[in-house]
Amino acid sequence: PLSYFFPELEISLLTQFARAQRPDGYIPHDLGRSRLDLPSNGTTYHHWKDLNPKFVLMAYRDLLWSGDRVFLKTIYPSVKKAMGWSFLNDHDGNGLPDHEGADQTFDLWSFYGAHPYTGGIFLAALLAAKKMAEQCGDRVFARRCRLAFDKGRMSFEKEFWNGEYFGSAASCAFAQLNGQWYADLLGLGSIAD
Repeated sequence: PLSYFFPELEISLLTQFARAQRPDGYIPHDLGRSRLDLPSNGTTYHHWKDLNPKFVLMAYRDLLWSGDRVFLKTIYPSVKKAMGWSFLNDHDGNGLPDHEGADQTFDLWSFYGAHPYTGGIFLAALLAAKKMAEQCGDRVFARRCRLAFDKGRMSFEKEFWNGEYFGSAASCAFAQLNGQWYADLLGLGSIAD
């Protein structure tokens, strides 16, 4: 609703998150310091693996809905850097970011290795980042995102599809659909067969 009814406010918010991006590319959880409910430096206890892909998806959503090319030019360097951080968190080389405990939106639920929730969001974010790279004329990064998507998609299906749903050994979350839901919302296509 914020993006739809108040696009300028949403673009301002995402631009502020881009300004708060860490030198390594991590997008912080929040913009506050010394919050009353959780004193932090913008990060909860862990660097959440789903925040950067969500930032990329929100940036692409706001670009689509606003058509604001100035916003694209402003946000694209942060999008590219955010995806770079996610690439670095693929510790086993399967093309999907790896968790190291309670480092995602379900912050009291520990995941280890790749997980369908973050994996699906990451795959959708790769498609969105590719579209933004193409619009910015960055063919090299667009190709990197496409190759990363192909590799990650293969791992996503091989590691998580059990014939009925995408799940890990430890769990099956309805959130397995979030990546595809966002891909549908943004007209990005399928993240898995």
